[in-house]
Amino acid sequence: MLIQVTKIQPHDVTALSSMWQFYLFESSLRERLDVDSSGRFESPDEFFNDVAKSKDGSSGYLMHCDGYLAGFLILEPAMIEGKKITEFADLFVLPRYRGRGVATAVIQQVVISSTQPWLIAVFRDDISALSFWRNSFEKLAFSSIREIIPPEVPKFHEFVVNESDA
Repeated sequence: MLIQVTKIQPHDVTALSSMWQFYLFESSLRERLDVDSSGRFESPDEFFNDVAKSKDGSSGYLMHCDGYLAGFLILEPAMIEGKKITEFADLFVLPRYRGRGVATAVIQQVVISSTQPWLIAVFRDDISALSFWRNSFEKLAFSSIREIIPPEVPKFHEFVVNESDA
């Protein structure tokens, strides 16, 4: 299986907006989300345009498996302990491609290959996502992993990875 991770460009905004619907569908029970009168979840299209233009420090990636769209990743600027950091914010992989290394590939290409620290926030009640990250922390070559306790946002487990000692 060929996994490709590509930076989101302006022509990808429609695909990202469509994938966002699946992402919110999965979150709808936990977040108590409702669809609007058109049958869609709220879609922050202006934000997606900013992501595609890497505006205000946000950016994103699309993941493809054997040429088929399989998921997305959105990165956002954040502050943690008074320091600027990039947050590995929204990661979504379609169920068909889960367990096939797609999320691991994006983590390796985006986080592991960089020298900067990253914030990873996981909803406390999302047991499968937390399990995925804990397994990733054990298997992948993060230079450091630190859980932030107590987190600045109480509904998340927060981790800072790849911090330098400087």
